[in-house]
Amino acid sequence: MATSRRKCESRCGSRIPNNEIQTITSTDGSVTLGQTGDDYDLSVAAADGSETEVTGAGINTVSGDGTSASPYVVTGTEVDGDITNEIQTLTSTDGSVTLTPSGDDYDLSVSAADGSETEVTGAGINTVSGDGTSASPYVVTGTEVDGDITNEIQTVASADGSVDVLRTGDDFDLSITIPANNDNDATNEFQDLSLTGDNLTLSDDPTATAIDLSDYRETVVGTNDITVTDNGLGNFTVDYVDGDKDNQNEIELPTGGNNGQVLSTDGTGTYNWIDPDSGPQGIQGEKGDQGDEGIQGIQGEKGDQGDQGIQGVQGEKGDQGDQGIQGIQGEKGDQGDRGHPRYPRRKG
Repeated sequence: MATSRRKCESRCGSRIPNNEIQTITSTDGSVTLGQTGDDYDLSVAAADGSETEVTGAGINTVSGDGTSASPYVVTGTEVDGDITNEIQTLTSTDGSVTLTPSGDDYDLSVSAADGSETEVTGAGINTVSGDGTSASPYVVTGTEVDGDITNEIQTVASADGSVDVLRTGDDFDLSITIPANNDNDATNEFQDLSLTGDNLTLSDDPTATAIDLSDYRETVVGTNDITVTDNGLGNFTVDYVDGDKDNQNEIELPTGGNNGQVLSTDGTGTYNWIDPDSGPQGIQGEKGDQGDEGIQGIQGEKGDQGDQGIQGVQGEKGDQGDQGIQGIQGEKGDQGDRGHPRYPRRKG
Protein backbone atom coordinates (compact mmCIF):
# COMPACT_ATOMS: atom_id res chain seq x y z
CA MET A 1 0.00 0.00 0.00
CA ALA A 2 1.55 3.32 -1.10
CA THR A 3 1.86 6.18 1.46
CA SER A 4 3.46 9.64 1.26
CA ARG A 5 5.72 10.40 4.18
CA ARG A 6 5.31 14.17 3.83
CA LYS A 7 1.54 14.01 3.88
CA CYS A 8 1.61 11.79 6.91
CA GLU A 9 3.79 14.20 8.88
CA SER A 10 1.56 17.21 8.07
CA ARG A 11 -1.56 15.41 9.12
CA CYS A 12 -0.42 13.42 12.07
CA GLY A 13 2.63 15.21 13.23
CA SER A 14 4.71 13.17 15.55
CA ARG A 15 2.02 12.52 18.02
CA ILE A 16 1.31 8.99 16.67
CA PRO A 17 4.49 6.93 17.21
CA ASN A 18 3.24 3.70 15.62
CA ASN A 19 2.58 5.00 12.12
CA GLU A 20 6.10 5.62 11.11
CA ILE A 21 7.55 4.40 7.79
CA GLN A 22 8.73 0.77 8.16
CA THR A 23 11.64 -0.95 6.46
CA ILE A 24 10.57 -3.79 4.17
CA THR A 25 13.01 -6.64 3.67
CA SER A 26 12.58 -9.65 1.34
CA THR A 27 15.19 -12.33 1.82
CA ASP A 28 14.23 -14.26 -1.32
CA GLY A 29 13.57 -11.22 -3.55
CA SER A 30 9.86 -12.05 -3.88
CA VAL A 31 8.81 -8.55 -2.67
CA THR A 32 10.10 -5.36 -4.26
CA LEU A 33 9.54 -1.68 -3.29
CA GLY A 34 9.62 0.85 -6.11
CA GLN A 35 9.66 4.69 -5.34
CA THR A 36 8.06 7.25 -7.66
CA GLY A 37 8.44 10.73 -6.11
CA ASP A 38 6.79 10.55 -2.75
CA ASP A 39 4.91 7.37 -3.72
CA TYR A 40 6.09 3.85 -3.13
CA ASP A 41 5.01 0.86 -5.17
CA LEU A 42 5.02 -2.37 -3.23
CA SER A 43 5.15 -5.36 -5.68
CA VAL A 44 4.99 -9.05 -4.94
CA ALA A 45 6.40 -11.37 -7.66
CA ALA A 46 3.87 -13.85 -9.15
CA ALA A 47 4.37 -17.44 -7.90
CA ASP A 48 5.72 -19.87 -10.55
CA GLY A 49 6.22 -22.95 -8.35
CA SER A 50 9.91 -22.46 -7.76
CA GLU A 51 9.17 -20.69 -4.46
CA THR A 52 8.08 -24.08 -3.08
CA GLU A 53 11.01 -26.06 -1.83
CA VAL A 54 10.98 -29.89 -2.09
CA THR A 55 13.81 -31.85 -0.50
CA GLY A 56 14.45 -35.59 -0.89
CA ALA A 57 15.17 -37.83 2.06
CA GLY A 58 15.78 -41.53 2.61
CA ILE A 59 15.41 -43.46 -0.66
CA ASN A 60 13.87 -40.39 -2.42
CA THR A 61 15.70 -37.87 -4.61
CA VAL A 62 14.23 -34.67 -6.10
CA SER A 63 14.98 -33.17 -9.51
CA GLY A 64 13.54 -30.06 -11.27
CA ASP A 65 12.89 -26.53 -9.93
CA GLY A 66 9.11 -26.67 -9.47
CA THR A 67 8.19 -24.54 -12.48
CA SER A 68 5.88 -25.68 -15.24
CA ALA A 69 8.89 -25.98 -17.54
CA SER A 70 10.79 -28.17 -15.03
CA PRO A 71 8.41 -29.61 -12.41
CA TYR A 72 9.69 -31.41 -9.36
CA VAL A 73 10.21 -35.17 -9.91
CA VAL A 74 10.53 -37.33 -6.78
CA THR A 75 12.32 -40.63 -7.51
CA GLY A 76 12.39 -43.45 -4.95
CA THR A 77 15.25 -45.97 -5.18
CA GLU A 78 14.52 -49.57 -4.11
CA VAL A 79 16.98 -50.30 -1.31
CA ASP A 80 17.01 -54.12 -1.27
CA GLY A 81 16.29 -54.59 -5.00
CA ASP A 82 13.01 -56.45 -4.32
CA ILE A 83 9.66 -54.73 -4.93
CA THR A 84 7.65 -57.75 -3.75
CA ASN A 85 8.45 -57.35 -0.05
CA GLU A 86 7.03 -53.90 0.57
CA ILE A 87 4.71 -53.18 3.48
CA GLN A 88 1.13 -53.90 2.42
CA THR A 89 -2.09 -52.41 3.65
CA LEU A 90 -4.31 -54.97 5.39
CA THR A 91 -8.05 -54.56 5.51
CA SER A 92 -10.38 -56.82 7.46
CA THR A 93 -14.05 -55.95 7.12
CA ASP A 94 -15.14 -58.37 9.84
CA GLY A 95 -12.28 -57.71 12.27
CA SER A 96 -10.93 -61.25 11.96
CA VAL A 97 -7.40 -59.99 11.11
CA THR A 98 -5.44 -57.57 13.31
CA LEU A 99 -2.02 -55.94 12.77
CA THR A 100 -0.06 -54.87 15.84
CA PRO A 101 3.18 -52.83 15.34
CA SER A 102 6.11 -53.28 17.75
CA GLY A 103 8.90 -50.94 16.68
CA ASP A 104 9.80 -52.00 13.13
CA ASP A 105 8.09 -55.38 13.57
CA TYR A 106 4.43 -56.16 12.89
CA ASP A 107 2.43 -58.91 14.52
CA LEU A 108 -0.26 -60.29 12.19
CA SER A 109 -2.95 -62.08 14.15
CA VAL A 110 -5.88 -64.01 12.68
CA SER A 111 -8.76 -64.86 14.93
CA ALA A 112 -9.38 -68.59 15.25
CA ALA A 113 -12.43 -69.76 13.26
CA ASP A 114 -15.30 -70.96 15.45
CA GLY A 115 -17.86 -71.63 12.68
CA SER A 116 -19.79 -68.41 13.13
CA GLU A 117 -17.87 -66.78 10.29
CA THR A 118 -19.77 -69.06 7.86
CA GLU A 119 -23.21 -67.71 7.00
CA VAL A 120 -26.11 -70.08 6.28
CA THR A 121 -29.42 -68.66 5.09
CA GLY A 122 -32.64 -70.59 4.72
CA ALA A 123 -34.89 -70.34 1.67
CA GLY A 124 -38.14 -71.90 0.49
CA ILE A 125 -39.42 -74.39 3.05
CA ASN A 126 -36.06 -74.36 4.95
CA THR A 127 -35.30 -72.32 8.06
CA VAL A 128 -31.91 -72.03 9.80
CA SER A 129 -31.25 -71.78 13.52
CA GLY A 130 -28.01 -71.56 15.54
CA ASP A 131 -24.89 -69.45 14.93
CA GLY A 132 -22.53 -72.11 13.53
CA THR A 133 -20.38 -72.52 16.62
CA SER A 134 -19.82 -75.83 18.40
CA ALA A 135 -22.02 -74.58 21.20
CA SER A 136 -24.85 -73.64 18.81
CA PRO A 137 -24.39 -75.37 15.43
CA TYR A 138 -26.53 -74.45 12.44
CA VAL A 139 -29.74 -76.49 12.16
CA VAL A 140 -31.58 -76.45 8.81
CA THR A 141 -35.24 -77.37 9.19
CA GLY A 142 -37.48 -78.06 6.21
CA THR A 143 -41.23 -77.62 6.72
CA GLU A 144 -43.53 -80.02 4.84
CA VAL A 145 -46.05 -77.86 3.02
CA ASP A 146 -48.91 -80.33 2.50
CA GLY A 147 -48.17 -82.48 5.59
CA ASP A 148 -47.52 -85.61 3.46
CA ILE A 149 -43.95 -86.85 2.94
CA THR A 150 -45.01 -89.76 0.67
CA ASN A 151 -45.94 -87.62 -2.33
CA GLU A 152 -42.65 -85.90 -3.03
CA ILE A 153 -41.33 -85.48 -6.59
CA GLN A 154 -38.99 -88.28 -7.53
CA THR A 155 -36.17 -88.26 -10.06
CA VAL A 156 -36.82 -90.64 -12.96
CA ALA A 157 -33.80 -91.90 -14.89
CA SER A 158 -34.00 -94.07 -18.02
CA ALA A 159 -30.70 -95.25 -19.45
CA ASP A 160 -32.23 -96.54 -22.71
CA GLY A 161 -34.77 -93.74 -23.22
CA SER A 162 -37.76 -96.05 -22.70
CA VAL A 163 -39.25 -93.84 -19.95
CA ASP A 164 -40.22 -90.18 -20.51
CA VAL A 165 -41.57 -87.64 -18.03
CA LEU A 166 -43.66 -84.81 -19.52
CA ARG A 167 -44.62 -81.89 -17.29
CA THR A 168 -47.80 -79.87 -17.76
CA GLY A 169 -48.00 -77.23 -15.02
CA ASP A 170 -47.92 -79.16 -11.73
CA ASP A 171 -48.86 -82.44 -13.43
CA PHE A 172 -46.38 -85.01 -14.68
CA ASP A 173 -47.09 -87.56 -17.40
CA LEU A 174 -45.04 -90.75 -17.12
CA SER A 175 -44.76 -92.47 -20.51
CA ILE A 176 -43.12 -95.85 -21.08
CA THR A 177 -41.95 -96.83 -24.55
CA ILE A 178 -41.44 -100.58 -25.04
CA PRO A 179 -38.70 -101.27 -27.63
CA ALA A 180 -40.08 -103.05 -30.68
CA ASN A 181 -39.19 -106.72 -31.27
CA ASN A 182 -38.78 -106.49 -35.01
CA ASP A 183 -39.41 -110.17 -35.78
CA ASN A 184 -42.04 -110.63 -32.99
CA ASP A 185 -40.19 -113.69 -31.74
CA ALA A 186 -38.75 -113.57 -28.22
CA THR A 187 -37.14 -117.03 -28.56
CA ASN A 188 -34.47 -116.09 -31.08
CA GLU A 189 -32.65 -113.33 -29.23
CA PHE A 190 -28.87 -113.22 -28.96
CA GLN A 191 -27.42 -115.75 -26.51
CA ASP A 192 -24.02 -116.14 -24.90
CA LEU A 193 -22.31 -119.52 -25.15
CA SER A 194 -20.55 -120.93 -22.11
CA LEU A 195 -18.17 -123.92 -22.16
CA THR A 196 -17.57 -125.77 -18.91
CA GLY A 197 -15.28 -128.72 -19.47
CA ASP A 198 -16.86 -130.53 -22.44
CA ASN A 199 -20.39 -129.11 -21.83
CA LEU A 200 -21.68 -126.23 -23.98
CA THR A 201 -24.65 -124.24 -22.60
CA LEU A 202 -26.67 -121.06 -23.39
CA SER A 203 -26.60 -118.18 -20.93
CA ASP A 204 -30.29 -117.16 -21.22
CA ASP A 205 -31.76 -120.68 -21.20
CA PRO A 206 -30.85 -122.40 -17.92
CA THR A 207 -33.33 -125.25 -18.58
CA ALA A 208 -31.75 -126.23 -21.89
CA THR A 209 -29.84 -129.51 -22.09
CA ALA A 210 -26.08 -129.02 -22.18
CA ILE A 211 -24.30 -130.18 -25.32
CA ASP A 212 -21.59 -132.78 -24.64
CA LEU A 213 -18.52 -132.11 -26.81
CA SER A 214 -16.32 -134.86 -25.36
CA ASP A 215 -16.58 -136.91 -28.58
CA TYR A 216 -14.93 -134.05 -30.44
CA ARG A 217 -11.97 -133.75 -28.10
CA GLU A 218 -8.66 -133.94 -29.94
CA THR A 219 -6.23 -136.71 -28.98
CA VAL A 220 -2.55 -136.29 -29.83
CA VAL A 221 -0.12 -139.18 -29.39
CA GLY A 222 3.64 -139.00 -29.86
CA THR A 223 5.70 -141.71 -31.58
CA ASN A 224 9.38 -142.69 -31.56
CA ASP A 225 11.39 -139.80 -30.10
CA ILE A 226 8.37 -137.46 -29.79
CA THR A 227 6.26 -137.36 -26.60
CA VAL A 228 3.01 -135.42 -26.10
CA THR A 229 1.65 -134.27 -22.71
CA ASP A 230 -1.99 -133.15 -22.22
CA ASN A 231 -2.80 -130.91 -19.23
CA GLY A 232 -6.51 -131.82 -19.40
CA LEU A 233 -7.58 -128.38 -20.64
CA GLY A 234 -6.92 -128.99 -24.30
CA ASN A 235 -3.29 -127.82 -24.11
CA PHE A 236 -0.65 -130.19 -25.48
CA THR A 237 3.11 -130.06 -24.95
CA VAL A 238 5.23 -131.78 -27.60
CA ASP A 239 8.78 -132.83 -26.59
CA TYR A 240 11.48 -134.34 -28.77
CA VAL A 241 14.18 -136.62 -27.33
CA ASP A 242 17.39 -137.16 -29.30
CA GLY A 243 17.45 -140.83 -30.21
CA ASP A 244 21.24 -141.38 -29.96
CA LYS A 245 21.57 -139.17 -26.85
CA ASP A 246 24.31 -137.19 -28.62
CA ASN A 247 23.71 -133.58 -29.55
CA GLN A 248 27.17 -133.22 -31.09
CA ASN A 249 26.46 -135.25 -34.23
CA GLU A 250 23.59 -133.25 -35.59
CA ILE A 251 23.71 -131.77 -39.07
CA GLU A 252 24.64 -128.11 -38.80
CA LEU A 253 23.79 -125.94 -41.79
CA PRO A 254 26.25 -123.18 -42.66
CA THR A 255 25.04 -119.63 -42.37
CA GLY A 256 24.27 -117.44 -45.37
CA GLY A 257 22.79 -118.59 -48.64
CA ASN A 258 20.07 -117.04 -50.77
CA ASN A 259 16.59 -118.13 -51.67
CA GLY A 260 16.74 -121.00 -54.19
CA GLN A 261 20.35 -122.04 -53.47
CA VAL A 262 21.30 -125.60 -52.50
CA LEU A 263 23.91 -127.02 -50.14
CA SER A 264 27.01 -128.55 -51.80
CA THR A 265 29.91 -130.54 -50.29
CA ASP A 266 33.34 -131.48 -51.61
CA GLY A 267 33.35 -134.76 -49.66
CA THR A 268 35.90 -133.55 -47.09
CA GLY A 269 33.42 -131.95 -44.70
CA THR A 270 33.28 -128.57 -46.41
CA TYR A 271 29.78 -127.29 -47.24
CA ASN A 272 28.78 -124.28 -49.31
CA TRP A 273 25.61 -122.69 -50.63
CA ILE A 274 25.60 -122.71 -54.45
CA ASP A 275 23.15 -122.07 -57.25
CA PRO A 276 21.59 -125.37 -58.38
CA ASP A 277 22.80 -126.92 -61.67
CA SER A 278 20.34 -128.02 -64.35
CA GLY A 279 20.14 -131.80 -63.78
CA PRO A 280 19.11 -134.48 -66.31
CA GLN A 281 15.61 -134.42 -67.74
CA GLY A 282 13.20 -136.40 -65.62
CA ILE A 283 10.52 -138.69 -66.97
CA GLN A 284 7.35 -137.17 -68.30
CA GLY A 285 4.80 -136.86 -65.57
CA GLU A 286 1.13 -137.64 -65.99
CA LYS A 287 -1.06 -135.02 -67.53
CA GLY A 288 -2.86 -133.06 -64.91
CA ASP A 289 -6.52 -132.15 -64.80
CA GLN A 290 -7.74 -129.32 -66.94
CA GLY A 291 -7.51 -126.11 -64.91
CA ASP A 292 -10.25 -123.53 -64.73
CA GLU A 293 -10.32 -121.05 -67.53
CA GLY A 294 -8.62 -117.85 -66.52
CA ILE A 295 -10.21 -114.47 -66.83
CA GLN A 296 -9.97 -112.60 -70.11
CA GLY A 297 -6.70 -110.70 -70.31
CA ILE A 298 -6.56 -107.09 -71.34
CA GLN A 299 -6.33 -106.28 -75.05
CA GLY A 300 -2.68 -106.35 -76.16
CA GLU A 301 -1.09 -103.73 -78.36
CA LYS A 302 -1.40 -104.08 -82.14
CA GLY A 303 1.51 -106.13 -83.51
CA ASP A 304 3.82 -105.22 -86.40
CA GLN A 305 2.77 -105.88 -90.06
CA GLY A 306 3.47 -109.54 -90.91
CA ASP A 307 5.45 -110.72 -93.98
CA GLN A 308 3.66 -111.25 -97.32
CA GLY A 309 2.15 -114.74 -97.45
CA ILE A 310 2.77 -117.27 -100.33
CA GLN A 311 0.59 -117.24 -103.46
CA GLY A 312 -2.61 -119.14 -102.88
CA VAL A 313 -3.94 -121.87 -105.27
CA GLN A 314 -5.89 -120.96 -108.42
CA GLY A 315 -9.52 -120.50 -107.58
CA GLU A 316 -12.38 -122.08 -109.54
CA LYS A 317 -13.59 -120.51 -112.79
CA GLY A 318 -16.25 -117.98 -112.16
CA ASP A 319 -19.70 -117.69 -113.81
CA GLN A 320 -20.15 -116.17 -117.29
CA GLY A 321 -20.18 -112.44 -117.02
CA ASP A 322 -22.85 -110.20 -118.56
CA GLN A 323 -22.63 -109.15 -122.25
CA GLY A 324 -20.48 -106.08 -122.53
CA ILE A 325 -21.56 -102.98 -124.44
CA GLN A 326 -20.90 -102.65 -128.22
CA GLY A 327 -17.39 -101.50 -128.90
CA ILE A 328 -16.56 -98.68 -131.30
CA GLN A 329 -16.06 -99.37 -135.04
CA GLY A 330 -12.52 -100.50 -135.68
CA GLU A 331 -10.27 -99.14 -138.45
CA LYS A 332 -10.43 -100.61 -141.97
CA GLY A 333 -8.05 -103.47 -142.40
CA ASP A 334 -5.31 -103.91 -145.08
CA GLN A 335 -6.06 -105.36 -148.56
CA GLY A 336 -5.96 -109.14 -148.55
CA ASP A 337 -3.80 -111.28 -150.87
CA ARG A 338 -5.00 -112.07 -154.37
CA GLY A 339 -6.84 -115.37 -154.70
CA HIS A 340 -5.94 -118.40 -156.95
CA PRO A 341 -7.10 -118.00 -160.57
CA ARG A 342 -8.87 -121.34 -160.75
CA TYR A 343 -11.22 -120.29 -158.07
CA PRO A 344 -13.17 -117.31 -159.22
CA ARG A 345 -14.22 -114.89 -156.53
CA ARG A 346 -17.71 -115.04 -155.40
CA LYS A 347 -19.83 -112.05 -155.66
CA GLY A 348 -21.75 -110.69 -152.95
